[in-house]
Amino acid sequence: MPFGKIPSLETFISGKFDLPTNVSGKITISRSQYLVLAGSSKGSLLEHVGERIELVGRVSAVKSGTTKYGDPYLFVNFGGSWPNHTSTLAIWSEALSAFEKSGVNLSSIKNKWVSVTGVINVHQGVPQIEIEQVTQLQFLSGEDEANNRLRLKPAPRTSRPQPNIPPSTASKEREVFTGLYGNKPSTSTVKHTESSNPFPIGNSTTSTTTDKITINSNK
Repeated sequence: MPFGKIPSLETFISGKFDLPTNVSGKITISRSQYLVLAGSSKGSLLEHVGERIELVGRVSAVKSGTTKYGDPYLFVNFGGSWPNHTSTLAIWSEALSAFEKSGVNLSSIKNKWVSVTGVINVHQGVPQIEIEQVTQLQFLSGEDEANNRLRLKPAPRTSRPQPNIPPSTASKEREVFTGLYGNKPSTSTVKHTESSNPFPIGNSTTSTTTDKITINSNK
């Protein structure tokens, strides 16, 4: 809204003003939560196995079938048809039911540009992402939007603060001991035994004396 058409506070509170209906804007996204890779870049995808990424590409082939238990599944391929495809989305029966309940028709997904987030694993040497939730898959408007997403840079990761590790029990005991006795002299008793005969034979008389020796622990 132009500055000159901004209503006063009283007019705004009263609601006696008209909002412009022909104002349009565009939100520019410059960062992605994850690393963005093309579905046709098999080599790049294999370098990030085990990581959560965003895969962007045009669906080249779709294969549906049922497991030996009779559960339906759908394989969505990029970069060509099997066995020349470069990556795959695996959508099992639970996820297919979730898409159906959400009103998303996957039967017409071929040749559509999509964005998918998930963890990369490998099946028979081909990168694969398993779709478990509807929110993992997003339909794009076309190739231009796909290229714009592929140019996005991943958002920087914030480092977690290092936890404060408490001192060990031994260190605590040492600190307590030093506080109690560090500046105080300690007194020990030494007993000397004296014999009336240095080489006693038979009965001998032995006397014991006790001396106190002061030891300064600060030295």
